Order: sequence, then C-alpha cells, then structure tokens
Amino acid sequence: MSTFAAQTMDAALANVQLKLQEQQLDLFLVPSADAHGSEYVSKRDERRAFVTNFTGSAGLAAVVASPTELKTSCLFTDSRYKLQSKNQLSNSWTAYIAGEKNAPKLTEWLKKNYPTSKVGFDPRHASIATVQSWKSAFKNSTGIEL
Repeated sequence: MSTFAAQTMDAALANVQLKLQEQQLDLFLVPSADAHGSEYVSKRDERRAFVTNFTGSAGLAAVVASPTELKTSCLFTDSRYKLQSKNQLSNSWTAYIAGEKNAPKLTEWLKKNYPTSKVGFDPRHASIATVQSWKSAFKNSTGIEL
C-alpha cells in the first residue's frame, strides 16, 4: 500500500473512531453486505472498504473507538483474502483469517478483548439471523451490549 493510501485510510478510520467516541461506543461492526444482504455491493454501499481499504467481497470490520498498541481495529475474513488483506490494510488494522491457527471468531475476540463493551452496528446491514447469533454468543457475557 502506498504511503498516501495508508494515510487516507487512517484518516477515514480516525474520523469513524471520533464519531464512536462521541456516541460512547467501544466498537462498531461494519459488514461487507448492503441492506439487501448482497455479497457484491455497489460503490455507494462499500462501507467496509471505505473505513479499511479492503475491497474483498467477504469480511467484517470491527472498528475500535479507542485503540491501543495491543487492541487495534480488526478485519475478519476468509482464506481467499489473506494476501489481499495484507496488501490493503494499514498498520492500524489486524486481519484475522478464518481457518488459520489462533484466528478467533468475531464473538470470541469480543468476549476476550472487550468483555464489558458497548458495540454498535447498523441494523440495516445485519440480518436478523446474524444479530440473533451475536446475542446468543453473548448471552453469558453480560458485559457486552449490542
């Protein structure tokens, strides 16, 4: 990734993080899909690509409002996008590739790293089944609020 591209993406990320802090959210989940659940979306619906610079068709970004050296924003995707995510993400991001050793699922990562957190998402871009699966995964983790 060019220095300019990394700086531009980091500026977009910083703007989103500022808005999250204003809304008192710890994280915000940004899926690939549009409001219709489509995997391949129009340019105007590329929300995840806007904040991450990752243009693969599958993946979910977890934007951390107040990152630290050990807790950065993350991209969860699959093995088709291992090289692409490495090339497109700036150092402000950590990529987790499904199926790789020690790669957590989103819900596991949240429970481990943000056990008491307020997590935002746009309900227009998350299916009922997805939200129910998140809630089910967190039902014994009383500190995570969606």
